[in-house]
Amino acid sequence: MAEQVKTLLVEVPRPHGPRPSSRTRIEALDMTKGVLVVAMVIYHSFNYSTDYTLGFKYLPFLPPSFILITGFLISRLYFKPEAARDPGVDGRLLLRGFRLLFLFTFLNVLTQLVGRQKFATGPQGIGYLADYWFEIYGIGGGQFAAFSILLPIAYLLLLAPLLILLNRWNRILVPLAAVSLAIFCAITSPQGETSANLALLSAGLIGVILGGVPVSVLVAMGRYWYVAVAVYVGYVALSHLVWQNPFDQLLNAFLALAAIFSVCSAINSNSPFGRRLLVLGKYSLLAYILQIAVLQVLARFVGRVEPFTAPFFLQMLGVLLLMIIIAESLGWARRKSTRVDASYRAIFA
Repeated sequence: MAEQVKTLLVEVPRPHGPRPSSRTRIEALDMTKGVLVVAMVIYHSFNYSTDYTLGFKYLPFLPPSFILITGFLISRLYFKPEAARDPGVDGRLLLRGFRLLFLFTFLNVLTQLVGRQKFATGPQGIGYLADYWFEIYGIGGGQFAAFSILLPIAYLLLLAPLLILLNRWNRILVPLAAVSLAIFCAITSPQGETSANLALLSAGLIGVILGGVPVSVLVAMGRYWYVAVAVYVGYVALSHLVWQNPFDQLLNAFLALAAIFSVCSAINSNSPFGRRLLVLGKYSLLAYILQIAVLQVLARFVGRVEPFTAPFFLQMLGVLLLMIIIAESLGWARRKSTRVDASYRAIFA
């Protein structure tokens, strides 16, 4: 197939020679992920401050956002008749899912080797991963392991071949499964019985449903971006003032992504601002890993800073500038060296 899903936060797949309107939507999705990278820097800066709750308070849409995009891409690219004629589709999706699972495990092994996990009361190091394997790989969440968002996205990629098969049997099966899982997570969440991995996986399945949105709707979103922004602002105000529901985080993520995508569709991707967002979006997986690694090092060796202080904003700005520099440098190196490009693709693509 010409179009291929690349894992998670990574490069948006590009068909050979897309039409201008198609290219515009692809660039808008890349810029959307670039905006989310910036939001991640803010979110994780709060997580590694003295008040880690502020990240979720101010940016509750962020945790489900990337898996929503991943689900959207899976259905957009693989719920097509031509995908059934490509015998390598299932293998590529499984490979990327297992590779992401391995990357998550490898990064947490490194984390355990260089620092202690505060949650654990027993063994540290690799023994922690063995003793808390169910909490890490089953329940999930940042309290059990670092880089936790990688797991549910890996699970979604591993489930993708089954979702494609179900869609071929009957197009109602995947939406039925997605809605059922979302309702189950909403019902059990107040009692604390829903795992973070399962909740995020349900968001990914909702993203699969959204992948069926007509092209005309995506085109119109860029034209009427102010409507999407107004709807999101109105929803946030309403949810804070008078109306809250079990689907708040999922609805927040959906409406936030719609607003961000709409604005990005209206932005000139050739402008300096648009180009920066494109590059950040293209290397969003690497940016996600690096920013957490940098913030963990700073927290362990310098200490956690107070939110909304000068050191806090300087740290946030420094991490963001580092992400931009690394993304730009990697893009340049990949263009200059086939070896660098092949190495990057082997690990992240």
